[in-house]
Amino acid sequence: MADNKQEVGKPDRDRIDKDDLSEVRRVATKCGTSTAAVREAIAKVGPMRADVERELTKGEWSASGSAGAE
Repeated sequence: MADNKQEVGKPDRDRIDKDDLSEVRRVATKCGTSTAAVREAIAKVGPMRADVERELTKGEWSASGSAGAE
């Protein structure tokens, strides 16, 4: 179901809709990475904004959107 932009609140702000390009771009810009990396992080840790941002700022994600060598 589409995200209703008129009904926002804490539960909505806590999650990232991987299909909403504006939300994905906002997180990518904040974390200094690509939209592909944001979507990969969402797939790995789930849609919670804090978890995705923590994952992206661990230093493992490059601007190209891939995880670094481990």
